[in-house]
Amino acid sequence: MPISIQDVRETLANVTSQQVGDGMIRQAIRLARTKINLIKRDNISITDVESAQLMYAAYLAFQFELTGLVRKLGSAPLEAQQALTMLRLTAEEYINEIRWTKKGLPVIGSTEGADMENGQDVEL
Repeated sequence: MPISIQDVRETLANVTSQQVGDGMIRQAIRLARTKINLIKRDNISITDVESAQLMYAAYLAFQFELTGLVRKLGSAPLEAQQALTMLRLTAEEYINEIRWTKKGLPVIGSTEGADMENGQDVEL
């Protein structure tokens, strides 16, 4: 079942539409779906693909909201920055479990890597 706006809200600890708008979440879902579909291995289960899409969409939605907050206030609270980092690391883990490397082998392991060109872990 494709991920929904509500799925992303729940992943972000039930944020409200006033905190993160539906339009932002829709855009995050579209971008996440596109990215994951471009890099996933063919033999990955739909459940794993949707989990990676959900985590990446949650990361993007939170990033969009945090960017807006910075524009409005001039900075973001440290706690929000830390939460964004944790979401990024979690999304990277999910992505690395489902993606192809340049050599066609899945990358499993650390999120310390650099880029797809070198067959390394993806870094968001």
